[in-house]
Amino acid sequence: MARADKNGMIDGYMAVQSVRRSSGRQQERDHTDPSEAAHQSSPEQQPSQANKPQGFGHTALPTRHQIHCYACGYQFHVTGSLDRLLCPKCREQLHTGDKTICGPFSGTIQTVGSVTIHSGASVTDSTITATVIRIAGECRKTRLQPGLRVELETGARIDSAKLDAVDVVISSNQNVTIDTELYCKSLQLMGTLRADVRAREQVEIQSDAVFHGTLASPRLVVEDGAALRATLHIKPHTPQRNDQNDEPKG
Repeated sequence: MARADKNGMIDGYMAVQSVRRSSGRQQERDHTDPSEAAHQSSPEQQPSQANKPQGFGHTALPTRHQIHCYACGYQFHVTGSLDRLLCPKCREQLHTGDKTICGPFSGTIQTVGSVTIHSGASVTDSTITATVIRIAGECRKTRLQPGLRVELETGARIDSAKLDAVDVVISSNQNVTIDTELYCKSLQLMGTLRADVRAREQVEIQSDAVFHGTLASPRLVVEDGAALRATLHIKPHTPQRNDQNDEPKG
């Protein structure tokens, strides 16, 4: 057996071991795990995560409408289109679609949609029945029959006595002044209102709202941040006594 007696020389045993080690490393490279090889591939060869198909999608739900039948007063819900609508109780075919009034108007409107009286419009001697009635113009001697509410906007001038059984809403960024007393069922104030208000059920003044005037209601809710300069008359309803039940038995 040759020996490494001189510098730069190796024996036969060391040569065989060197060949074996070199052959083993080559086999390890040839049998690399495919998953490891995929991770070692270049970024250009790896698919983008954004391009991979997702395992879920989005489904748009149909619109749900709250309907108040102007023929019999029945309330119900409808999901989807309102192209043709029958009241399930009285079988009346109801008019659908939103209506707008931009000038002088006198007449009758019936719809389960909304009616908007724009600024500069004038409505007199009319009857308006709709789910939501928005008023930014003049509305005098008119019977308002909303299924949900009346929304007063900047510039609204109304015959307030016709709102006695109506929910009134004044949205934010709206500045409304009512010259006469405002009679309503309830008031939700998010903007600015100057009026003398008499509400049968409740007045809610939300944050950032401003109220000036006189307010009479059995219930008042005021959020933090609201501004009031008002005379308040808050008196809860009390049940009436039945004197007949109080009479002694004998």
